[in-house]
This record gives sequence, structure tokens and C-alpha cells, in this order.
Amino acid sequence: MSKIDNLVMNDIKMLSLDMMRESGSGEASYVFSGTPVLYSLFLNHLKYDLSNDNWINRDRLYISSKLLPVYYSVLHIFGSKYNIDDLRDFKKLDSKTPGYINSSFMNGDIISYAVGSSLGERYLANLVKIENNKSNLIDFNSICICSFEDLMSGLAKESMSFAYKEKLNKLVIIAIKTQFNDMAKTNDIYKEDIYEYLENVDFDVFDAKSNNFNSVDAAIDDAISSKNPSVVIIEEVLDKEWNNTNLNRIMTNDELNSLRAKWNIEAPFEIDSNHYKEVNKVVSKRLEKVLSKWSTEKDESLEDIRLKSIIDFLESKEIKIDFNVDNLKLNDNYEEELLLGNSKIFNILGNKSPYVLCASDSSKTMVTIKKSGAMSKDNPTNRNIDFEGYSLAMGGITNGLADLGFKVFVATPLIHSSYLKPFIKNAAAKELNINYVFTNDTFLNTYDETGFSPIDEINSLRLIPKLITFRPADINEIIGSYSILALLNKPCALIIGSGSMKKLTGTNPKYVVAGAYRIKREKGEANGVIIATGTEVEIALKLAEELFPYGIDLRVVTMPSQELFKNQSERYKWTLLPKELKTFSLEFGSSGLWNSYATSEEYVLGIDRWTTNGTKEELLNKYNLNIDSLKTTIIELMKK
Repeated sequence: MSKIDNLVMNDIKMLSLDMMRESGSGEASYVFSGTPVLYSLFLNHLKYDLSNDNWINRDRLYISSKLLPVYYSVLHIFGSKYNIDDLRDFKKLDSKTPGYINSSFMNGDIISYAVGSSLGERYLANLVKIENNKSNLIDFNSICICSFEDLMSGLAKESMSFAYKEKLNKLVIIAIKTQFNDMAKTNDIYKEDIYEYLENVDFDVFDAKSNNFNSVDAAIDDAISSKNPSVVIIEEVLDKEWNNTNLNRIMTNDELNSLRAKWNIEAPFEIDSNHYKEVNKVVSKRLEKVLSKWSTEKDESLEDIRLKSIIDFLESKEIKIDFNVDNLKLNDNYEEELLLGNSKIFNILGNKSPYVLCASDSSKTMVTIKKSGAMSKDNPTNRNIDFEGYSLAMGGITNGLADLGFKVFVATPLIHSSYLKPFIKNAAAKELNINYVFTNDTFLNTYDETGFSPIDEINSLRLIPKLITFRPADINEIIGSYSILALLNKPCALIIGSGSMKKLTGTNPKYVVAGAYRIKREKGEANGVIIATGTEVEIALKLAEELFPYGIDLRVVTMPSQELFKNQSERYKWTLLPKELKTFSLEFGSSGLWNSYATSEEYVLGIDRWTTNGTKEELLNKYNLNIDSLKTTIIELMKK
């Protein structure tokens, strides 16, 4: 390590510590231990282009939120778009330097994102190889910098097991083990455990001390050059003045002033730009060769229409799919298992683009691309990813794939949505192109070995900002939902029921975009409205017919998407749901959000309790949700 390297790293540390002090959050340990890691990466190893954040062959970097002050400081030093004012604004409202980038705040989450990115790189690289076996158009590493706690998490272990199964050799995990963390008392035991685990899953492991830049640099070089997935464990070693001092906190002003005096830095956020001019020359020279070589590859690839489509896809991150509902004709007697019908419609969409991938942790969902096999190290361009046994890791890995631009369909029983929820929230916040297909949607058709049934899951999904949910009633509304999914490049959830279902009279694929519409007109003058979703729409239609002789003339409204309905004009809303009419809602889940549509809580026909085992008829009878019980409830309420 040269003198200039030491000066620049001191500047990075000081900027990072100042950012922590200004923002009121952070841990100094990760500044001292993380600085040599990020400095080494940007100086000697990473492929990147600071003039183009979206260069498609850049190495993908996944950073723990604990290391973001160092990350932003390094980017500032190496001439990025972040200036000193941006660093001062770290974690402030509408800042260019937010306090999280990839994290869902689960230990190990960013490791799963990096695994997904590496899986996507292999898929794309092999698509290129099909056209030109000598091309290196797509050849990037996915590098995760995280804490030792991240590495030790169950999510990380499941993700790394998946990476082992797929032999993802362009995956590098760098874990920083500080002296004072939650595992301090048993650190050696945990370290021994993780080494044994990594050996079992064929990860190459490299060690380095944080106070030895050359060892850090060499370990990173070895990991990137490895033919296996690799882990670098950076052990924190502090200078003598900080030895045995817990720095998992913000440093005090006195401590910061002491460091400034030691490093000849006059004031907060003030560093000498002359320190890193020489370093930038070295980096520019290295990257110039990398970018020049790749630019030649790109120019040659643009002459091939298929390679050009890969470039266009990665640069735009948009997938245009022509899905015309007019081309789908159903006969009047159509009746089929909903899951089978959903599978057929999904395949029409899935076969229209090589950038649509399908991930599932259960064959029972019936969501698979029929014309493609299972993705594997031997068949890297197949488009079905089997996550059976990896349900916890599935959410993060598919987020990593979507982060590259893929349109990913993730299928699992609805009761398993709890595994995915942190990742769905992350996908929604970043507007990733992920479509979640949840099956076995109510206590009547659940699939779960634990015996639990979905109760609050549907409304829980509806509460996630920027996530659009669909609960279609029949094949027509399934078609309508997919026609919208084909156009959207943002996260959606499609909730599919089970059992055989005929095409309902009154449903229309083209009306799904409205979120809700009238499926059955009142026979005379309506004196009530019943809103239903999913398979309960058929029950609502039957209730309306059987209640008419009692003088109750109900309008039946199907609401496949609350989010889309909320976007409609006020005129459309009150025309469809007149406020003067008594309004019921029918959905076999928690009442929750339906209170805003129904006349009062009494008019919400659902279930807010755990259910027991039993046949469909037994369960409907037990919870007063059979036709006769629902009729009695509605008749009594209409008398009020």
C-alpha cells in the first residue's frame, strides 16, 4: 500500500464518520473495516463506468446499509455524481444518498439479491454464447458486502445453498466481522460453524485483516478469480488506540477531532482533493482499457439482431409483450380448474419473451413455462427456477433477477406469502418487475403442512404501497389480469382460487382495468349492492338470485383489484356504488379493508378467525358462510 492510498483511505473514513455524525446513525466499526474493502474494489477490481450508472456489463454491487456511508464516500472520491452536499444530506428527506439501497432490513437479504443477480448474469451470458460462443458481451460479477451477522443468517445459508446447487462462480460475498457485535461472546464458535458450512457447500473462503490493505486486496482478487462461489471474511483489527473499544456506535465529537488532528483534516467534510487526483488517474487508466474492450464487443454485437435485443433489454429494463385479449376465444360452456386455466393464460404471456422467468417453490401452483425446462448449471437458459426447499431465499433471489430487468413470475401458495413479504415490500419500493402468483387462496382450498389457512394475507398484500393486487373471479378476469400484467413493469400480485369454475355471465377481460365493475344488473330498482372477489363472486350471483323473491334486488359488483378501482374517477365510483344503497362485501378472508366499502362492519361478510380442518361444506356451515346463513344475514340487515 502506497502513502497516497493511506491518505485517501483516511479521507474516506473521515467523510464516512462525518456522515454518520450528521445523520445521527451508524457504526464506526464498519467504517474502519469497510473502507479498505470498498477502496480496493473501486481501485483495482470493479468493472464500472461512473459516467454511466446503467452500463450493462458493470459489476453489480450489493451493500449492507451499515456500509453506505463508506460507499457514498468512495463514490465521491472516485469522481461520481455525489458531491459534498450530497454526503452532508445522508439519510435526509429526498436525499440523493438514502440510508438504504437494496436492503429489506432482514439479515442476509442482500446475499440473496446477489445470488439472484449472479443467476441472471449466467442466464444472459449463455444466451449470448448461443449466438456467439466467443463473445464476452455479458461477463460481470455480483459482489455483496455485508456483516458477519448477515453471513450467519438462515436466509444467507439457504441462498448460498442455492448458489452451490447452481455453481454460481461469479458470486463474491465479502463479510465484515467486527470485534463487538451481537455474537461477540461466542464469535469463535460461530466462525468455526460458518467455515464448516461454507466448506460443505463448496464455497472458496479467503481471510484478511482489516488493518492490512494488501491482504484485503489479495483476498478480493483471489475471490473474483475463483472458479467457485466465494466468501471473503474480513476480520476487524483496530489501531492500538481503539483496541478493545466498542465502535459499534457513532463516534463522539472529541474522538472525531482527535482523528482529524491525526490525519491533518481541518474540519468536517473538508478533505484535500490533491490526495485522490493521482488515484483517479490510475483508476481511469484501468477502466479505459475495460470499457474500450467492451465497447468493441458491443459494436460487433449490434450487428446481430438477437444480441442487439439483449443489449436493448438490459439498457431499457423494459419488456414489451403483446397480449391481446381479443385473440383469446372461450366457448360459452367453458369450465375448467382455475389453476389449470391460469397456467394456460400464463404460458401465452410467458412464451412471448425470453426475459420472462418463472420461479416456484411448489408444483401444486401449476405455474411453469411449459416450453422450457428447469434452469440448472447444465441448462442455464431454461426459464423455470425450482425453489422447492428454498422458500425463504426465493424472495431475495427473484428480487436480484428483477433488479437486472427480468420480468419474474413467483408462484407459491398464499399462506407462504409471509416468507416473501419483506421482499415484496422491497420490490414495491423499487418498482421491480415481479409478478407474484398466489394460489390456494382461502381456508376452503388451503395447502400447508402446518395446518394454517390464509386469513389476513390478501388484505396484507393490498396494504403494501405500490403493489397492485388482483383476485380474479373466473377465466375472463384471469385473462384481463394478465393483459394488464403484460403492460406493467412494476410489482403485482395475482391471487388465484382453486377448484373448477365455469365462465361467469357478465365478466369481461376488458373491464378488469377498472378494478371493479357491475357483473349483474339489478332487475328493477336496486335496494342493495354486494361486492365480491375471486370465487366468492359466483356465490354473490347466487345470493342475488335467491334473495330477489324476498324483495331484495341486489346489484352484484366484482372487484378484482382494489388498487385499480381507487384510481378511477369519483363519478365512476359513486355510480357503481351509490352511497344511498346498503352495500355488502363478500370475501373469505379478514374484513379489514372492506369496511371502507361496506355500509358498516356488520355488512362485511368474511372471516376473522383461525379455521379448523374439515370438508368444504363442514367449514362453510361452521363459520356461517354457506348460502343459507349468508341469506339470513343479508335479509336481517336489509330490514334495518
